[in-house]
Amino acid sequence: EAIAWSVRTTSHSERALLTQLSEFSGSFTLDAVAGVCDAGDADPREVAAALARKSLIAAVAPTPGERRFRVLDTVKRHMRARHTLDDPEGWRRRHAAWMTEDAERRAPLLPPPENRRAPAALTPNRADLDDACLRLIRWGDRATAVRLVAALAWHWYERGSGHDAIATIERVLALPGDPAPDAEATALYAASFMHSVSGDVLAALRTMERFAVVAEDAADPSLPMIACTMQATVAAHGDALEMAEAQLAAAQRHRERLGDDRVWAVVDHLYIRGDALRVMGRPAQALDSLEQAFRLATELGHTWALASTCYITGKVLTQVGRPRDAMGMLRTGALRSAEREDGTSMVAAVSAYAIALVELGEHRRAAELFGAVDALLPPFGFHPVRSDGSYAGP
Repeated sequence: EAIAWSVRTTSHSERALLTQLSEFSGSFTLDAVAGVCDAGDADPREVAAALARKSLIAAVAPTPGERRFRVLDTVKRHMRARHTLDDPEGWRRRHAAWMTEDAERRAPLLPPPENRRAPAALTPNRADLDDACLRLIRWGDRATAVRLVAALAWHWYERGSGHDAIATIERVLALPGDPAPDAEATALYAASFMHSVSGDVLAALRTMERFAVVAEDAADPSLPMIACTMQATVAAHGDALEMAEAQLAAAQRHRERLGDDRVWAVVDHLYIRGDALRVMGRPAQALDSLEQAFRLATELGHTWALASTCYITGKVLTQVGRPRDAMGMLRTGALRSAEREDGTSMVAAVSAYAIALVELGEHRRAAELFGAVDALLPPFGFHPVRSDGSYAGP
């Protein structure tokens, strides 16, 4: 057959590398080839280029900033059926280690501008990242698995994968092993948001509490800062205003420990603080905090925080009788979310926009948008009323 003939024309090192490349579930970069595959004395990237010239691997549509390749499906089936890895366990462990390190490099919460291409670059790796995560869980490698879910947690949130992501995070955190407070807190921070937007209030509260406890042991002061700010929002929802004040004061103390390179974390603190102040009935202070968050997020190019800030600002403006101003902010938030392919945040902004339309008396347009939100709820796991009934309820 043609494939068998093509494989016979390869050298020993080319054939050995093609066998390894056939183990990738999705496409791969040349950096991944170099980091995962063993080509003996040869450079794996040069051997991969030779395979491309022989049409045994093919270039795929480029991701911004990098070239990707894949093994043709017919070639992959042939190689898996007739050729075996020399060291399958070693290859899989190198694959899991490299995928973890690459996810950490691309993590959406990396300080801008490094994070701008992260979501687009992580998506093509999804199948291989899933493989790596499952293997790490199976091996009981808690240290590496926690690092991986921490790097992927916000990417999962933005892609509307909340239910599956939370289950994976919980499986990893349940593995026996030494604690890793910074990575665990990062994963729990994202899981808190996933539970919140899904409307599972009890699970959200429990996860936020776990986040706060773990964050206290983290080396990165931004984590307890954000945890305290989230706890202030929870306390405000329960009308425990003194507790909310105490949590905001604690968050401020942690903020004073931050270095200059953590400005992106201050943005997150400011927009969550704005939401806490909104719930506490202090709209002027809330808008002041949100204005600071918007300015810093714009300067940094921190688009995820910018979208979140627009969403909360829109809610405040609607509540103080300025729905038309709210619509402008919410439109900006929805567009920024769409640019990042963050479906969950985009649906949230559209829902808030519809509420602003109700306040303006434009009920028909509002009903059309509410219908669109209802249609999009299952894929993105967003429930506007359960996630914030005090604002989104009828």
